[in-house]
Amino acid sequence: MTRLAVACVVACVPFVSARADDPKPDVVKLKDKVELLEAKLAVWKAKVAGAERALPITKEFMENVRQAERVGAVAQSDLARYRLTESQQVTDLETYKAELKVAEVKLAQAKRRLTAAEKVGVAPPKPEKTYSVRFENAKWADVVNWIQKETGLIYAGREMPKGGITIKPAGNKQFTLAEVVDLLNEALETEHFQLIRRQQTFTLWPADEKIESQDVARVSRAELARRGKTEYVQILVEFDSRFEETLLPFVKKLFRPDGRVTAVGDDRARKAGTSAVVLQERAENLRKVLTVFDLVPAPAKAVNSAVPIPEAK
Repeated sequence: MTRLAVACVVACVPFVSARADDPKPDVVKLKDKVELLEAKLAVWKAKVAGAERALPITKEFMENVRQAERVGAVAQSDLARYRLTESQQVTDLETYKAELKVAEVKLAQAKRRLTAAEKVGVAPPKPEKTYSVRFENAKWADVVNWIQKETGLIYAGREMPKGGITIKPAGNKQFTLAEVVDLLNEALETEHFQLIRRQQTFTLWPADEKIESQDVARVSRAELARRGKTEYVQILVEFDSRFEETLLPFVKKLFRPDGRVTAVGDDRARKAGTSAVVLQERAENLRKVLTVFDLVPAPAKAVNSAVPIPEAK
């Protein structure tokens, strides 16, 4: 049944857009939290009210039972069972009241956080820096120097394409760094190279050489949204281990030949209900693949990790 459910879900993936690349503002999340806690509070109030209505009826019944017991009209076994029922109802009412108190405290705390967040307000996102790109039969060495000067990234490559590059956008069009990388990668296709941007460095990588895990940057999901379509990156994803056998084979089919799906962790994590994989692919494809993980009942969590995690053996 689990495999069938996952198969039905993932079959719809090409028609689902990514939904976690644009995280909700904190205020919105806090409002959602308050609404959820208010609903839970209503549940506990209903339980307390129900228990309070039932308890007097039980007490009245028990008084009649005790009177019957005094004249020998009730068996001792029945009397013990009735007393146990009364005791359980008293305990339930006390428990419900305690849980109601917890729900009231959590709701009050969430409302205080929401009020504080609304006073501060949500800062508008900082606009990405843009660049004016214009090359006319330029050497790739000149392009590399331009990237280093404009972005502060350090070139860490071993080889350089031999051809030239011409990019002449209409007007004064500006490009984000992600868009610049896509423009350059499009030009590099004829040279059989690709630009790989890491956190502090970049390289022009020969297309016929395998890209190892240490050669690309590991990013968070928020950063993945700001990467160019053609950029190779990797991301660590944790998900419900119940879906590992069905999910991973499907994900691998979505990858390009040079993409990688590497399991991490150990059997203890799986027994605890959690699996983790490192996905390495072009950013555009990774964003689509992550929608697959979003659709399983336990949402996947993309984790930013600057420290490489040992691969499972």
